[in-house]
Amino acid sequence: MSSSSLDSDDGRIRVGKPIGRHRTTHHIGGGKNIHHILGGGKVADVLLWKDKKVSAAILMGISIIWFLFEVVEYNFLTLLCHLIISTILIIFIWNKVADSFQWNPPRIPEFFLDKYTFREVADIFHAKMDQFESNFFYVACGNDFRHFILEEVDYYVGRVNRRMRKSYKKFDKEVLTKIPRGPVKEHKDK
Repeated sequence: MSSSSLDSDDGRIRVGKPIGRHRTTHHIGGGKNIHHILGGGKVADVLLWKDKKVSAAILMGISIIWFLFEVVEYNFLTLLCHLIISTILIIFIWNKVADSFQWNPPRIPEFFLDKYTFREVADIFHAKMDQFESNFFYVACGNDFRHFILEEVDYYVGRVNRRMRKSYKKFDKEVLTKIPRGPVKEHKDK
């Protein structure tokens, strides 16, 4: 018997450690390891921290997103607007500095500036709005009595909405409030 590996009756391998401590390892499904179970590709490498730079970048990105939305209490729309404004500012400064130092100005892809794309999007939006308005007026004028009566569904939708709010409050009380959070800012009332 060697001190580095001992076979036991139940198929486990005991790996020797210094000072007589042993660690038991399991073979999963005929010699498969965790990397193979996770797909064996780049995703498995990231999840198992074999590609430390990518794993750290993903962890940092998720941490920043959590910090912005939970601790700083950013709204998605506010964050999106700030990112767009920052991008516009960076492009503006880059363009002005490029003029001063005779560098190449920022190159904006053509599909953003293509007037035909904007026209096509506007035409699609206009057609959908036209269709919605015509259907709305058709039903509102009483021409489609069945759809007009279906407005009674609002009562039942309201009941479902109240039940969902009640369930969410229960879920919030029993689960979400137990999740640790950062310090909470107090909002000033006007």
